[in-house]
Amino acid sequence: MQHPHKQLNAKWQGFKPLPIRPSPEQGDSIGRWIEKLAEGNNTSFEVMFTYISKVTEKIDDFYLTFSILMEVSLNQISSLSNEFKVEFWKNPEQCPVQNCVHKTKQKHNMYQHIANMHDLGVTWYECPHCDYKAKQKAHLKQHIADMHDLGVTWYECPYCDYKNKQKAHLKRHLAYKHNINVKWRFCPHCEYKAKQKSDLKRHLADRHNINVKWRFCPHCEYKTKQKSYLKRHLANRHNI
Repeated sequence: MQHPHKQLNAKWQGFKPLPIRPSPEQGDSIGRWIEKLAEGNNTSFEVMFTYISKVTEKIDDFYLTFSILMEVSLNQISSLSNEFKVEFWKNPEQCPVQNCVHKTKQKHNMYQHIANMHDLGVTWYECPHCDYKAKQKAHLKQHIADMHDLGVTWYECPYCDYKNKQKAHLKRHLAYKHNINVKWRFCPHCEYKAKQKSDLKRHLADRHNINVKWRFCPHCEYKTKQKSYLKRHLANRHNI
């Protein structure tokens, strides 16, 4: 009987076995192994996963692809846990990770999703001053500014002594404290106006009974529009 790899030669011609093939270790899944393969071959998870997917598309067998490209037995591969859906390569617009329904037509966005939501192919940015690490460089920069006061850009209020490390917080301060660049939300039923959408929503519920979400006490007939009121009722009336 001809070796199955030889039978597939015509299908996978043009795809070369990986030059560096670290074997999976105990506790690895297929996704973690792909991360190690990418690192060992000095490339990204995205490039490695795309390459493996293209080979699989021709061979139509994910495990056999690994057996060919990594030169390991099918038994060794099938013993690993597998994060990926069956025949995921046939639906490139859908996230390949099991039980995920995310879809996108942008290939790069898909790999960002896989990194952010499934922790595969993540480039970690580590803080040089503590154990903190982040998936996004901007988050690390913000952490270093907030926690270590390094590389801080202070945003100062021109009308008082207030200052903040985040521009959005200064903008909110100017609106609430000094009524500058306020976007007012007006009640369509009275003269009430609010600076925040949530405040207008609360007003409409409390004053006009519009879009009210009632909170019911499970122990008596008490009900309230405010979650905090129900919590206080439970403590005062039922000692909960």
